Amino acid sequence: MGLFDLFRKSEWTKLKDFPPSVLQDIAYIVAFDSLIKFSVSDGIRKLEEQKVVFSSSLYSSLFKAISDENMNHELHLALLSTGVGKEFSEISWNHLPSFRVVGFLGILAMCEYRNSEQLIAQSDLTKSGYSARSDEARSQILVLAAKQGGVENLDLARNFDSDVFLDFWLNIRKTIFADIQLIVAAEKPGLTIFVKKAFENLSPSRKEIILLFANTLSKNKIIPQQVQEVRKIPPASYNLADSQKESPFKYIPYPKLVYAMQDISKKIDKFISNMSIKEYELRRIIGAKNGATNAMINNIIELDINIASYCLITSAVLSKEPSFIGCGVWKKLTEVFENKNRSLIFTAAQALTSGVIGDVHANRSADASEKASLALNLIRDIRKSPNNFVASQGSDISRLSALLGGTLVLKHVLNHPRFGIVLGRFLIESLNSLSPILDEMKSGELLTWDQQKKLSV
Repeated sequence: MGLFDLFRKSEWTKLKDFPPSVLQDIAYIVAFDSLIKFSVSDGIRKLEEQKVVFSSSLYSSLFKAISDENMNHELHLALLSTGVGKEFSEISWNHLPSFRVVGFLGILAMCEYRNSEQLIAQSDLTKSGYSARSDEARSQILVLAAKQGGVENLDLARNFDSDVFLDFWLNIRKTIFADIQLIVAAEKPGLTIFVKKAFENLSPSRKEIILLFANTLSKNKIIPQQVQEVRKIPPASYNLADSQKESPFKYIPYPKLVYAMQDISKKIDKFISNMSIKEYELRRIIGAKNGATNAMINNIIELDINIASYCLITSAVLSKEPSFIGCGVWKKLTEVFENKNRSLIFTAAQALTSGVIGDVHANRSADASEKASLALNLIRDIRKSPNNFVASQGSDISRLSALLGGTLVLKHVLNHPRFGIVLGRFLIESLNSLSPILDEMKSGELLTWDQQKKLSV
C-alpha cells in the first residue's frame, strides 16, 4: 500500500487494508495503549480510596494532587519512561521487535499529553522529562504532586511515599509491564470489537500515527518466533550444590508441582460435590442473581477449585521456602495455572461486572478494557493469596480467608456457619497432607532452570 492511498479512505478502512500479520501487531499496540490508560486511571481511583484509611487531613493535599486529571497524564508518561526497552515475552510479535513496543506506546502518549497532538513535535519518550530509573521517576512525580498540592514539607511527601505511594507505584508498574500482556495475549487474533472501539477512541493525529506505523511495519520482514537462547554462565562464586541444598524447592522439576496441583484439584472437586449444597442455598450464599446461569456458576466453581489447589500447593512450598515466589519454578507453575484458567478468569470478570455474582456494583455497560482490568485484579489477588495466608495470624478460618481471597464462591462457602467448618477442616487437612509429598520431591532429582526449560507438562 502506498502512502497516497492512506488519505482516500476512512481510518478504520485504511487500517484493514494492511496484511494480517501487520494488523495483529497493530491490534496488540492499540490494546496495550487502551489498557494502560485504564490501568493508570483505575489505579489512581483505588489510591484515592485509601484516604479512608488515612482519616487525618495530613495527606489530603497529596491525594488531591495525585487524583488530578493532569497528574493522570504525567503518571502515564512517567511509568512508560521507566520501561523503555522492556520486552513483552507473552506476545508473539510479527514485525515489531518486542523491545521497541514501549517506545511506540510512548510516541502515542507524548502526542496526546505533551505535544497537543502536533505530529511534527518531539515525540520521543526519552524527552518526557522523566527518568528511566523507577525510583527517580517516582520521586519526580512526588515532587510534582507536592508542588501542585502546595506541600512545602518534603518530609511529608516522603512519608506519603512510604505509607501509600510506593506500593501503588510498584503495583501499577507490574500491571503495565507484566500483567497486561496476559490480557492482550488472551484476546482473539486480529481486529476485534475491543480493538476497533479502542482505535475509534484515538484522536485523528494518533490514528494517523497508527496508520503510518502500520505502513512501516508492512515493509519489515516477519520476525522468526524461535530465537536461540544465550546460555547464562553463573558467576564463579556461585555453588550449585550449596544452592540446591539451601533452597531445594527452587530446583524441583516444576511438572511435579503441576501434577500435585492437578491431584489436589480432583480431590477438592470431589469434596465440593459431596457437600451437596442445594442450588437455591448456594445461590443465596454467593449472592447469585437471576442472570447467573447454572453454567456460569459451574464455570466459576471450576475456577475456584483450581485457584484453591494453586494456592494450597504454593502456600505449602512457601512455608518451607520463604523465597519461593519469584523463582523460575514458581513462575512456571503460575504460568501453567493461568494459561489453563484464562478463559474461566474472563468468565468470572464478566459475572462480576454484570453484577450477577457477589455484592459488587454492577456495571452492565462496562467495556472490554474494564472487564480486562477486573480480570487483572483477580489474577493479582490469586497470586497474592498464598503469601497472605503464610503471613497471616489468628484462627484457621481467618487464615483460610486469606488463602481463598481470589475465589468467588468458595470464600463465601467458607464463611457459612455450617458449611464453612467442614470446608475449612478439609483445606487444612489437604495442606498438611502436602508436607510429606514435598519432602519426597526435594529429596529427589533437582534441576537447574536451564534444564527445566526443556521440560513440559
